[in-house]
Amino acid sequence: MINYKIVLIADRLFKEKDKINMESNILEKIDDSYFNYIYNALKEISLGVIHYNDLKTFIDNIDRHADDIVFTIYGGQDSRNRMALVPAICEAYQIKYVGADAYNRIICQDKDISKIVAKKLGFRIAKHIVINEKNIDNNELIHKLKLPIVVKPLFEGSSIGITEQSLCHNYTDALILVKKYLKIYNQPIMIEEFIPGKEVVTCIIGNANEIKICETVERYYKNNADYFNDHLFTGESKFVNRNNIRERIVTDKLCKEDYLKFIKAFKQFGKMDYMRIDGRLVGNKFYFIEFTPDASLSNHTPFTFIYRNIGKDYKDALEDIIKSALENYLIL
Repeated sequence: MINYKIVLIADRLFKEKDKINMESNILEKIDDSYFNYIYNALKEISLGVIHYNDLKTFIDNIDRHADDIVFTIYGGQDSRNRMALVPAICEAYQIKYVGADAYNRIICQDKDISKIVAKKLGFRIAKHIVINEKNIDNNELIHKLKLPIVVKPLFEGSSIGITEQSLCHNYTDALILVKKYLKIYNQPIMIEEFIPGKEVVTCIIGNANEIKICETVERYYKNNADYFNDHLFTGESKFVNRNNIRERIVTDKLCKEDYLKFIKAFKQFGKMDYMRIDGRLVGNKFYFIEFTPDASLSNHTPFTFIYRNIGKDYKDALEDIIKSALENYLIL
């Protein structure tokens, strides 16, 4: 039981996700099923839940919440700073909150910077470049990459801009997509070499003093376990074909050295509480793709799967995350 009221920041999206364009930048907003699931679970483990759908209303009422704790699944839109806004507001008003601080969220939102951090932490990363309006005509850059290559917006999450067309088998198609994405997303575009291997995510909950869970989960199609060896985990995989995705824990398939890197990375970030590290598993070697401090906590995520696998449930996962945050504040 959490002896606090929870302030839930969630910008609800009143649409079915299978009707959304996978190139849309609103995929990080919260649909009704996700909202209702987390709202009801938080009510059961706390002294109560107050929901705000937008940041202005939250700020207008923030004086009411000096003794509460904020839980954000806010997605935002357009601004590259959107994932950092809630923790920044909370720190400005000295309000306790769950999850990564503004600094960590900004670092992880930028795929180029996050790869630099990952490399310094010892992770294997794919060779990549960043294209913007200034260097779009420098074709020598892209030809330094080995085909096939992946094209993705630099500052997006939730598989925004990741479709089947994002995996390019020639440079011409890649450049066409880069120019298209520069216009759609109005931000730099990353191109990276594709890593054939198992699609895996590592879920971590805890803090510098205690790691409550650290497990690696493979995602695969129920009728084609090797599908992601030569395909991307796209927005369609996540939102439209979700019922065909299966999961299994593969932590024991990792080399010990890579497992320890997850722990080291998580602890070095500092204020994080929970995060997901996405990548590819080639043999027993992990190849880094991105850090996800704003990982989904819906009913259909690896976090939920891990807890069910160990005989616990969704509420236990949320409680462990919140308690990790409170331990960071030295409050129980």
